[in-house]
Amino acid sequence: MKVKVTRATPIQLDWMVLTALRGEPADVGDFGTLIPWTKKMRAMWNGRLFNPTSSGEIVTKIIEQEKIETRWIILEVDHDAPEPAKATKGYWQAANLLTDTYGYMGPTMMIAAMRCFVAGRLGDEVDVPESIV
Repeated sequence: MKVKVTRATPIQLDWMVLTALRGEPADVGDFGTLIPWTKKMRAMWNGRLFNPTSSGEIVTKIIEQEKIETRWIILEVDHDAPEPAKATKGYWQAANLLTDTYGYMGPTMMIAAMRCFVAGRLGDEVDVPESIV
């Protein structure tokens, strides 16, 4: 099933990132594994938790390798709030001028950066296995 990168769930985006890194569709056998201590569905790869949408370690390597730029876009400023909480509403935006992908947004820096990475490698829509839709 085709899924827009901008609408992918975290588990779908994790699968897309792994597929983009490998250059071929990732094996879905380990995706959708219930991690008991988090009570959330997460991906396992090579026996390890693979969660680039929420793991700074994985994302940092990809951002550095791909030269992805991120920035916080301020939508609302609370002038009465103490510093640095003045920019209370906004979103993250990511761009990669090397692959001409820009304007990918997300609620976190990691999600925006991974959307940008996947779009640069696989396009705006990715064929995702039914088992993780």
